[in-house]
Amino acid sequence: HIVPRCQSLAARLAVAHGRPAGPDAASVTRACRYLAAFVWSLRDTLRDGDDRDDIVRLLIEDPTEAGWVASSPSRPAALLRQLRSLLVKETAAGRLDSNEGFSSDTDITALMDYTGVCLRIFSSPIPPTMSRHGIRSLSLWILALPVVLAGSLPASVVAVWTATTAFVYLGIDELGVQVEQPFSLMP
Repeated sequence: HIVPRCQSLAARLAVAHGRPAGPDAASVTRACRYLAAFVWSLRDTLRDGDDRDDIVRLLIEDPTEAGWVASSPSRPAALLRQLRSLLVKETAAGRLDSNEGFSSDTDITALMDYTGVCLRIFSSPIPPTMSRHGIRSLSLWILALPVVLAGSLPASVVAVWTATTAFVYLGIDELGVQVEQPFSLMP
């Protein structure tokens, strides 16, 4: 939801720029730079210890503002605040229609909400006993499977069936581990 919402907001501003009384190209470019920096900063926030100051400094042209954003405890929130401030100024100056300003503000609010949801997911601990219990139960079942099948099937079939079953169920367990930590998989 985050990237499409950012694309929608950038497209709305680009269309508004095409109107005679619309925002100037510098304001639209600045807003798009804020959006790009927001997505990168959110990605960095959701990865432990991977803050990319170079991206923020590249996308935000004013060094003082880039330093302020880089030192902010929540870079995504700081960037959305800056974007909101820019769009409020454009609306107050009459370069952005009030309906477009309202829609843009709604998009920024949604981005703030999505950021909060991502941070809650990221900071929610997964109880280690849940993972341990699952892998212990699965190990016990895989170890008991050949014993149960030994009397009714040939040994080669039991070995193949046990290996296949172990591969499938341990793969499902690994998928569960990845679902528990979704942000470690982002590009």
